[in-house]
Amino acid sequence: MDEPKPDAPKNENSSNESEIPPDKNVGIESSKVDENKPAEPVGENGKNETESSSDKPTDTPQKPADAEFSVKAAVSKPPKNRHKMMLILALILVIAAGIGYYFYSKSNSKPAKSVSTATPAPAPAPVQQASGGNTFYQTPKKIGDLNFFKDTSIAFGVNCTGTQTTGCPPLVAPSKLMYYQIGTTKSNQPIVVVAYDAGMIDGPIAHYAIKQANGKYLMLGKMEPGGQFDQGMTKTFNANVVADTTTAIPEFKYPTSVTIKGVSMVSYGAEKTVTGTFINGLDGLAQVGSLGQKSSQQPVKLGSQNGQDFYEVMTNDQPYYQVKMLRGAVGGVNAVWYQLKTLLENPGFAGSDTANKPVKIKWTDGQTNTTAEYGYGTGHCGDSGGYVVTKNLPENQLVKAGTAPDGTVIYQVPTTSGLFKAYYANYVSAGSTGFFVAQPDKTLYNLSATGYQNKHALIVMKNALGEYVVYARGDMTPGGGCGKPVIYLYPQKTTNVDVGVGAHITKSDPTYGPYGWQNVVAHPDGSLNYQGKTYGSLYWEGKGIGMYPLLSSGMVVPHAQVVSTIKSQLSEQGLNAHEISDFLAFWQPKLPNTPYTRLTWLGTDDMNQLAPLQITPTPQTVIRTFLDFQGLDHQLQLSPQTFKAPQRDGFTVVEWGGLLRN
Repeated sequence: MDEPKPDAPKNENSSNESEIPPDKNVGIESSKVDENKPAEPVGENGKNETESSSDKPTDTPQKPADAEFSVKAAVSKPPKNRHKMMLILALILVIAAGIGYYFYSKSNSKPAKSVSTATPAPAPAPVQQASGGNTFYQTPKKIGDLNFFKDTSIAFGVNCTGTQTTGCPPLVAPSKLMYYQIGTTKSNQPIVVVAYDAGMIDGPIAHYAIKQANGKYLMLGKMEPGGQFDQGMTKTFNANVVADTTTAIPEFKYPTSVTIKGVSMVSYGAEKTVTGTFINGLDGLAQVGSLGQKSSQQPVKLGSQNGQDFYEVMTNDQPYYQVKMLRGAVGGVNAVWYQLKTLLENPGFAGSDTANKPVKIKWTDGQTNTTAEYGYGTGHCGDSGGYVVTKNLPENQLVKAGTAPDGTVIYQVPTTSGLFKAYYANYVSAGSTGFFVAQPDKTLYNLSATGYQNKHALIVMKNALGEYVVYARGDMTPGGGCGKPVIYLYPQKTTNVDVGVGAHITKSDPTYGPYGWQNVVAHPDGSLNYQGKTYGSLYWEGKGIGMYPLLSSGMVVPHAQVVSTIKSQLSEQGLNAHEISDFLAFWQPKLPNTPYTRLTWLGTDDMNQLAPLQITPTPQTVIRTFLDFQGLDHQLQLSPQTFKAPQRDGFTVVEWGGLLRN
């Protein structure tokens, strides 16, 4: 059965039954909220879903003025015939017992079929936005197919690969479109979006429309990603859609820089405002990808400004640190990314005037700073996805090391702390060749823990929230890319599978489309059919969207034992002989010819943080492993890793890969 479609509540202040014109004030001029009749969410029956029953007039008939007096008089009057009254009372008790037994037996019997007559739960309370007078939901309300487009291949393009020029499938199949009502205008017109997943990088893309009284929808060109309709899109609108090129939604325009609760945050872009993107509820704030994926971490609201709320969200929780990000949001339907404004002028930020110049830090030991960048990440083939703060590090262990350009105190982390040990081990893992910078200072290589600390490679500064933000020296941060992760699909029966990877992909085979690999025909034996060709796996290279884990464990083995150790450890993680053979065919020629080699494996949980997979249908078993290795000329003591192979149940996905150092 189709889901309910949006409908605007009746405007009781209007006597005009003709089409309500689009409310131009929603996007351009008016910022006044109609206090006499605020916008209201639309329920399935067109009723106001936030109306409190305590505010409604009661439907219970009123008692006559003397009703209470009459009842009391009847009770206080003694009966004329006590015996007759006793018989009546006994009869009432028998009847009551019979009725009670009847309902008891019904409630304890198992009905053949139950039909719920309960009233559906109302949509979450809306948030009234002050800037434009519109109302937005805390959770978008999914509705039925509104059939906006005649041909999605014209509206959104096609997915041609190789030399293919005709018969290319649409980038967005009609079945991938999802319709939601996200709120109402101040004239009580439903605001709806048609959304689709644009992959793990771009996330959900939404097109906005306003429903009119005649049932048609105004599609808002100003709310398109480029501020206007793509060429050809309007030609494929169905009769129920009308193009509008002047109306916008002001609440979805965010400042590129803002300070909330003392926290200064910035967004990328040269314009004064940036347009937010669709989200499916606040629990999706930490997610980059799927409309259906949610974060287990609840966002922390920092404050509000001009009808927009600002949040801190934790995306990664580790023993010694946490990764957090900042978001601006309107209700639970639209959001924008923010980054913590660094006090050390990270040259990666737009508008920085210190790019490639040493940061002006005054060190207490008299050193002259030579690095141009202190960043938030751990390097390798990942991204921090936010900023890093300390965890389980007592404040009294921090020692002042200097001051930032604005006078903020910079602290040094003790070498005995878990955070320092993790970052130092990560630095050691790069050896002498694996750093980000193109022309590195070789005096920064192979330092002891004390030497690493004396170069101010790891520092922290306190922000307005009382958190200690971690900064790692850019020219002492390991570099590299995620090298040839290979994905195997093993469904229980032949199945069409969509696969998305949370990474900035630079190479792939077959070609990774704008929205991932779509409609891959996977067979139980692992063979894949995709766009007319047969493959054994899906291959990609690139940089993950998540933070690369800090390395502090692994095994250092003599050169002669490297291959046999890799075979054994891959088997312990659940890979079969065919998958292990494929791994060695690619990676064995790349192993270092040194007396010793360090082998450290990232497991499924690590990879889900670094480069999350989005697979439809959802697999029952996922095995992911990724090798970080390093050639050494001496033995090194590390905490050993232990492995446990999962049982391959149901639809199984296996992935292996490794780190390609710079």
